[in-house]
Amino acid sequence: MSQNTRKPTHDDGVVEPDWRSHLQNNYQTYVSIAATILIALAPSLVPIKFEADPWLILRQAFFVFLLIASVLLLFFVPKRMRSSLSELRGQLNSAESRQRKQALELVNALSMPINYFAEAASEGTALSDKREAMSKVRANLLTEAQNRLSSERYQVRVNLFVANPDQRSLQVPRGCAMGGPQSQRIFRPEDETYIAAVAGKGRVVEDCTSREDFSDILDTRGNFRYKSFSAFPVAVPGKLFAILAVDADVEGAFTEYDDKLMEFYTHLLSISFLYESWTNWIDI
Repeated sequence: MSQNTRKPTHDDGVVEPDWRSHLQNNYQTYVSIAATILIALAPSLVPIKFEADPWLILRQAFFVFLLIASVLLLFFVPKRMRSSLSELRGQLNSAESRQRKQALELVNALSMPINYFAEAASEGTALSDKREAMSKVRANLLTEAQNRLSSERYQVRVNLFVANPDQRSLQVPRGCAMGGPQSQRIFRPEDETYIAAVAGKGRVVEDCTSREDFSDILDTRGNFRYKSFSAFPVAVPGKLFAILAVDADVEGAFTEYDDKLMEFYTHLLSISFLYESWTNWIDI
């Protein structure tokens, strides 16, 4: 599959219209009214004439069939509609509960890095202590990202590619890899991931085996070390500090929800770099 460069989309939620609940609670009344109207109009809709004309008899039989079918539909369709609406409401409530649970877990997980931020921002904190606090923030966020993005089917590896002193390349320093061995790749201006990051965009590759720029990730047996790849820039206006990259050994591992999480983590990581006056960056 081909590589996509995209930014996360946001779901504004689904609001069920009021008329559905009204119809569910009063559908029997509407059925009775409709049935009464049809029965009252039946003589004009079905002009019964006992004649020997076969076409007229067929036409009359067809009108009678339509009348019966209409009455049956009016009784059975609302019941089916009520069942469908109940099922839909249950699905919406279930999805809302999952979203609440995910949000609560995320907030609880972020309590530790927030404490480190507060520690570094305190007056009188030594420069070395600030640097140590920010290193703890990044390590905690990388661990959290690795846990969040992994699933029962696969584990992901997380690498944070940090800008080098030459301000033209990025690579993974010690302690900035979670869930697997540290990546030995170096992102340079000609790399597609680098180009996307400088443009402020994420890059998601659903099948690395079909991409020539991933030919250097083969192991000693010629197998791909991973098959899915996702990377988002850690940046603020005018400065690219790093690239947060995750990979998995299955194709199509990352969803749009994962993209949102990645962007969320990159925002927090960018704050950690802003606290350090000695940080390298690439002008964008």
